[in-house]
Amino acid sequence: MSRREKTQARIRRFREFWGQYRRNKLGIMGLGLIIVFTLLAVGAPFITPYDPLKSTNLAGSKAAPVWMTAFPPYQHASRNIDPISDTSLSSQDSFKQWQVSSTSSEASVVYASDVGNPEDGRPGSIGFQLSHPAGIAYGRVVEQASVSFEIICDAPQRFTVDLSWYAQISGGATGKIAVLLRDSAGTEYLLWEKSVQTTEEWEKPSPRIDSWSPQLRLFLTQDILGSAEKKIFSSPGIYSLVVRVVMNDDDPNSEANVKVYADDVTFRGYGSVFGYLGTDQFGADLFSQLIYGARLSLIIGILASLLSVVIGVMLGLAAGFLGGATDEVLMRFNDMLLVLPGLPLLLVLIAVLGPSIWNLVILIGLLGFMSIARVIRSQVLSYKERTFIEAARAAGAGSSRIMFKHLLPNVMSLAFAQLALSVPAAIVTEAALSWLGLGDPTVPTWGRMLYLAHYYGVMKEWWWIVFPGLCIALVSIAFIFVGYAMDEVLNPKLRRR
Repeated sequence: MSRREKTQARIRRFREFWGQYRRNKLGIMGLGLIIVFTLLAVGAPFITPYDPLKSTNLAGSKAAPVWMTAFPPYQHASRNIDPISDTSLSSQDSFKQWQVSSTSSEASVVYASDVGNPEDGRPGSIGFQLSHPAGIAYGRVVEQASVSFEIICDAPQRFTVDLSWYAQISGGATGKIAVLLRDSAGTEYLLWEKSVQTTEEWEKPSPRIDSWSPQLRLFLTQDILGSAEKKIFSSPGIYSLVVRVVMNDDDPNSEANVKVYADDVTFRGYGSVFGYLGTDQFGADLFSQLIYGARLSLIIGILASLLSVVIGVMLGLAAGFLGGATDEVLMRFNDMLLVLPGLPLLLVLIAVLGPSIWNLVILIGLLGFMSIARVIRSQVLSYKERTFIEAARAAGAGSSRIMFKHLLPNVMSLAFAQLALSVPAAIVTEAALSWLGLGDPTVPTWGRMLYLAHYYGVMKEWWWIVFPGLCIALVSIAFIFVGYAMDEVLNPKLRRR
């Protein structure tokens, strides 16, 4: 038979198989679910823009999904606040967002197009300047730049402020730089203040301006457990972030030259709702973890099942065809592994070898072949007594040729069905190990999502538990449907007439 005829024969057999398979509604449903999850796994980088593990602090800790705002407890939940559009001040237009003022006509707040923090790679900053010759003293001069934003719901769960500053001061003048928040009633809350002197490089506030820091909580609320967010954002209204520079020029005998630059000014309010599934305890996107979890769960399930099927088929072939002492030794070894408790054994082995993704695949594969080996052996025992095997022996075929050329193709249909049926067991096993804390912590899986939900005592955030659990159930059911459908089509005894 030529290669073309073989190809045509394979196409014809596939058409016959598909004609039988598509009549099975459960099989079609399972195949459709597998295709959907496969597309999610392949398209994960395009479906979600966030890294499932590295992109943290996207919103508040354990934030609810956005669609939860349709229900009364979350109707006024806060969203993320990012009022500054261009934090690097890369253009004159970005500076126009800031409202500037000064208490002296000799002082000015300008856009410094040629000065900027080299870390962001873009020139541009807010320049606070005061310069005059000796013989004049201006006293206390206040310059400031502010950005306004509106709060229309509850206070953010947390807020942070970042900025970089650089100073050049000569003469008898001194200065201070401060960051404040001003509410709609005009009340100002000092977040950070520092005396400035000439600096050789750009500096940042240390520690970071963070409403969760004990120092800032204690400073604003006089209680380390108090809520700095609720104290400042006590009601809806217009609020302003203020960067203020105070210059003291009390010495008329010396000239004053003060230049303070502020760049990379960022204010972020972390909301209580975010995305399709909210965030975890680190503010990472749960929807991204769910989508990327499809990729890892399918990889683990398919590779571990493939390893189990390969080992089971080889063991079953050898035991069933060779018989005698070989069959006895292989099957007693198979039975010994079959009676061992699988999950406790996996727990011990993972604890010894380490919880890497490949260790999981190998161990699940090595401990999942026993039932497959027995099924293949029973099928081989039936086939080896048939006339085509006797004809092969009469033609002078050796044992290896009979096993791999004649028996293996006949048990492959059963192997494919067993492959589909063993995938859900591998996925559930990985989920169980991850739920017990023995999964790979460097990769996102559905089991790891359930483990973190259990570890951090998530009860109120039910969506964190339901959706990964539902995905595990759906993928498992999909492969079970496909496995039973293939078994029904490929097994003549079960095939519908």
